[in-house]
Amino acid sequence: MLTFDLDVVVDGVSVLRSDVLQMQRSLPPQFQQMPIEVLYPVLVERLIDTKLATTGAVLHVYPSEMALNFWTALFAWTGCFVATLLISLLTKRTKTDDELRGLVHSLTPRQRDGDMPWYKRPVTLAVGILVVSTILNIIFW
Repeated sequence: MLTFDLDVVVDGVSVLRSDVLQMQRSLPPQFQQMPIEVLYPVLVERLIDTKLATTGAVLHVYPSEMALNFWTALFAWTGCFVATLLISLLTKRTKTDDELRGLVHSLTPRQRDGDMPWYKRPVTLAVGILVVSTILNIIFW
């Protein structure tokens, strides 16, 4: 039989028996009914991971979640832009314009919709969607 009377200390962070029992009570009912001998190692490991992660150094506290999202997006966009710029500048072009035709937007011939019937043109579809959206917004305002 497994005894779990001792507390666990990892890198100065202690996991108490009461923490393990509290975590067991927070599990879904089907897991709460499992013997503690089965759950104990998993719960201790999860508590250690959680406590070690929360004791890590905080570099910056954002005033709101929206600020965190904004700055994260800004850093991600900047990193992507710089990487794209560097890769573009440091690699040499190996394909000719003819090989890129159909793949690159600026080299692909434009389709003309002048010879299409009015109901197959993208502009007609866009105007129809705009009108229907406006009507639905007025109705369900």
